[in-house]
Amino acid sequence: DGDFSSSGYTIYDPATLHADPQKPGSTVRDPFPGNVIPQSRISAAGSGLVNYYPNPNFVSPNANIRTNYLTQLRARDTSNLYNIKGDVVVNDLSSVAAHYSHQQRIQSTDGWLPDGRISSSTSLNGDNAGLNYTRVLNPNVVTEVRASYNRTDMPVVLENHENVLDPYNIPGWNTNVFGRGFPTISLTNISGAAPTRQGPFGPPFRLAENTYQLLDTTSWQWGNHSIKFGGGVDNQRLSRYQARSGGGSLTFNGTYTTATPGAAVSVPRTGVPDMLLGLSSNLLTQYGFDAIRIYNYRVNGFIQDDWHVTHNLTLNLGLRYDFFRPYHEEQDRIANFDLATGIRLVPESARKVVQNTLGLPNGDLPPGWAYAPLDKVIPHANWRDFSPRLGVAYAVNKNLVLRGGWGIYYSLTSSNSFNNSGTEGNPFFFDFTVQGDASTPVKLTDGFTSGGIWNVLASPSFGAYYGPLDRGTPYAQKYSATIEWSPLKNTAVSAGYVGQTTFNFPTLASGNQAQVPAATPVISRQPYPNVGFFWMYLTAADSNYNAMTISVKQRYTHGFSL
Repeated sequence: DGDFSSSGYTIYDPATLHADPQKPGSTVRDPFPGNVIPQSRISAAGSGLVNYYPNPNFVSPNANIRTNYLTQLRARDTSNLYNIKGDVVVNDLSSVAAHYSHQQRIQSTDGWLPDGRISSSTSLNGDNAGLNYTRVLNPNVVTEVRASYNRTDMPVVLENHENVLDPYNIPGWNTNVFGRGFPTISLTNISGAAPTRQGPFGPPFRLAENTYQLLDTTSWQWGNHSIKFGGGVDNQRLSRYQARSGGGSLTFNGTYTTATPGAAVSVPRTGVPDMLLGLSSNLLTQYGFDAIRIYNYRVNGFIQDDWHVTHNLTLNLGLRYDFFRPYHEEQDRIANFDLATGIRLVPESARKVVQNTLGLPNGDLPPGWAYAPLDKVIPHANWRDFSPRLGVAYAVNKNLVLRGGWGIYYSLTSSNSFNNSGTEGNPFFFDFTVQGDASTPVKLTDGFTSGGIWNVLASPSFGAYYGPLDRGTPYAQKYSATIEWSPLKNTAVSAGYVGQTTFNFPTLASGNQAQVPAATPVISRQPYPNVGFFWMYLTAADSNYNAMTISVKQRYTHGFSL
């Protein structure tokens, strides 16, 4: 009700800020009469948020302990696992095998606010299904076809979905349907109110990954040659959505009801008076209009030959081909940055999405943004990823064997932090923050900057993302050499070398770091002053690994060895 007469501290009226007659050049505020905030000054949104906080129910006999509310919190963890497997021998030449596995784990944690306001749960659901068909074509040729499906679904949900802030019509505040619930609130010297979490992702969040795979392998025994060849194709689809609980976060640090702007807010003073007045030091909301849906497909083929050249010499020859289609977004909602012009690029094919979801006429974007063909925004495909492989084994005599190998191995970047980078910080998924200073608060009745999304995107603090259009596929060269020697009947000694060199693996680097420290504003020292901080995706993480291995094995009687 705004009555702080028994609070133990004095609250000051931010509307009375004036020059301090005792300290020339400083400003001071006058106390609220009776230490009570008039009802006419209390913010509907601030009062509504305060009412969600429970009344004190505990007084400690120790005066130094300020805890005044106790509640019992529960954490639950449930797991289920199911497996089904079957085999059928169709006839003497054919057989079929199938399997299905399902696992589910549900974790939930209570929050301290009543009615499950900040309680949440995380589910991890996994499904794996496979079908194998094996056929003997003739005594020397066997073929196997495998089809598989994998799904991971991880929803992180709020227990209470009440639409808390939207009824107060804070200008520019955006609560997505998926994110309805209690917002994150920081109150100085009061326990923070934020959704509980059971893992790295806070609610509301959802990740769904689906992978479909088809493989065919044929084995052929031809004289001294053991030949395998085959190929496969798989499709991977990932959907991810991260919203802000309740639409965002609010900070009430108590500095606007202190005697002087920027004064320390020490115990017993709290941020509650600022909240009741609707004066925030920081507001953050999120514009995320739909789940990010990225997908790709991969095609591969291989042939290998284990060739027994002589009784003591074997060559392992192989060649593999991989094609990794770069990740695409389902509606081309992706962005990139042109380092030459300092312009953020959005695919022309996404113009309608911009128009319909952001409400910008004709999809037109502010200066600093431009539409471009899709192939100027997403990376280009690599069509020449061939990887030869070679192995050799040579028996010098019955006690000495030499082995060696070399090969190239391509790898698809699977980390979401890289695959999704071009979909974050673009017009389709971004945070909007407004911050006050020591004497000027952010009024909940004013909300965010007028002009809405246009001004947000036009702001020089709005970030970007850069990924080179031509980038090599990450790969590793692996090599080894081993000597195996049996000096005695039951003794085996092995000494070898293994090495690996990797190229083109991804890393993230700051793309708009201000130059050396100086007195001038940071933004003027950035390479791109019209853009905020952004990440650069670079395929520049190379590495080297070298190791030596030595082993000695001694076989004793009765099957015992060391």
